[in-house]
Amino acid sequence: MKRFFIAALALVAVVGCSKEEDPILENSKKSIAITIQNQQVDGRAVTSPTPQNSACTKAEDLVFGFCDGSGKVLSKLTLANANVTGNVYTFHGIPQQVSEVFVIANGGANKITTANCPATLSAAHQLWEAPDPNAEWQDIIAFGHGAVTHVKENGEEVYCETQIDGKTHKFPLFEASVRVAPNHARLEIGKIQCADLGTKFSKLELQEMVLGSTGTGLRHSFGANGLALTADANAVTAGDGKVWSFNVTKPSNTDITRPDLTLYAKVTGKDWTVPEGTEVRTVKVIDYKATDSYANRINVNEQGYLKHFVPGEIYTMDLVFNETNVYTDHEYLCVNVNVTIADWIVVPVTPVF
Repeated sequence: MKRFFIAALALVAVVGCSKEEDPILENSKKSIAITIQNQQVDGRAVTSPTPQNSACTKAEDLVFGFCDGSGKVLSKLTLANANVTGNVYTFHGIPQQVSEVFVIANGGANKITTANCPATLSAAHQLWEAPDPNAEWQDIIAFGHGAVTHVKENGEEVYCETQIDGKTHKFPLFEASVRVAPNHARLEIGKIQCADLGTKFSKLELQEMVLGSTGTGLRHSFGANGLALTADANAVTAGDGKVWSFNVTKPSNTDITRPDLTLYAKVTGKDWTVPEGTEVRTVKVIDYKATDSYANRINVNEQGYLKHFVPGEIYTMDLVFNETNVYTDHEYLCVNVNVTIADWIVVPVTPVF
């Protein structure tokens, strides 16, 4: 990590200080430089569709919790308390007992602040792990934590100087590196379409869409909305710029599985009567093929299909199928869908002091 930037800005209001004045050595406190690993200036991250050039969390939403060895939070700070250089946030005058830091954030209506930030590392971790399957992307909690390590160069102590109340203070420098991301993977469906509707069926009345096991899976119901596909209008969207979305959590110490997506629709025949008891048909997606630009990702196999969902990734797709996928004696036919993968990232803002 580059060290030269650390004294460039002051933590609080900067007042002129005599250059001849000796810095006040503060060995009872420390400066901590925190690097956000997955922060990008221009990136796509991710109910509204995740905007193309945005992310789940902005730097201005971040709350930093500084913890002692027991996990108790000794200090809660925000961007306003930091010196910022790129993706590095430096805080001064931190209690010497601090040995770990966590970063937590969301940008929705129930925004985490220093006032309601968890009081312990374990409480913050539990809040992050809690499933929130139908939340808007802004409300999903991003979190990360890392150990605080002492910075030395050639075995010598590295100090950080900053001005506080018009005087220069000098703190020993520590650092931490944190990746801030949700415990969720997110699947967004922008459109449902039967590309050749009208040969066998005159209408598909959408009833339900289920991700995962039909008994315990996440679901969206269409019944109240009266959504239907016809030969004249063979595609529907969630309307008003919305998407159908599912937030899938990661079970402890395991990968998120690659859940099937099942669409249930009540069919009406075009020029024949649908046999009684067969009106409801299913279209099931059992594989998700990554678009070519994502073929080298770790969770994509040699054939280009997702091996599993990854926390912190967003998968966007359109569910496009043919009548053949509906008109079948089999329980289902596999529909290949192309997904675009995006990383949930933290996007910085420019602080104003």
